[in-house]
Amino acid sequence: MLRALEAAHAPAVRPVGLVERRTDDPHAECSAALITAYEPYSFSYRELLSGPGFGPRRNQMLDAFANLLVQVHLARCFWGDCSLSNVLYRFDAEASRLRVRVVVGSRRYHATRLRELMGIDALEQQARQILSDLYYHQATQGEETSAGKSVSAIRWRVGEFEPMLRRLSALDGVVDPIQAYCDLLHHRHLMSERTGSDVDTETAFADWMAAGRPGYEVG
Repeated sequence: MLRALEAAHAPAVRPVGLVERRTDDPHAECSAALITAYEPYSFSYRELLSGPGFGPRRNQMLDAFANLLVQVHLARCFWGDCSLSNVLYRFDAEASRLRVRVVVGSRRYHATRLRELMGIDALEQQARQILSDLYYHQATQGEETSAGKSVSAIRWRVGEFEPMLRRLSALDGVVDPIQAYCDLLHHRHLMSERTGSDVDTETAFADWMAAGRPGYEVG
């Protein structure tokens, strides 16, 4: 079933192998263990609930749980015995509310677009924010032609995105630098709204650090 979900690009872990305990008795009950690939930066719902609980992310996480079941069922898999230990959660850039909007495209349009443009793997909402940052950079550079935008995108990745990602990766407590980058972009947006003018990333980074690296904490 996991192989079928993988082929359908459904939100499921990737199967690696199956270990079975064999016996000569054809009527004996056999045990088995499923081996799956590790999903980085993720938490099981049971792990989150065993701590302080959902906290301010309660509605967001319940929405994510419901959306997971819908997507799995749309992939023709009825998961009738799902448990909190077998459901994983990973932060995806946005803040505790459900937004409904009508769009034409796949559920991973921005993630696919970012991978095609820059070779960067990110979740959908992370990719949407990172693409917005790229488009903002291109707009400030006045690039309008396809060739100019391509060159600008390479300069942005090499000169801004990757160096900042390395700085974020070196910080204590940062386990997902892509998410940390999105938190920084959100902080920059709030600063720009508060000051009424554009704030550059370096200024936002200094303020973000001074403010205790605000982001989307668990619990």
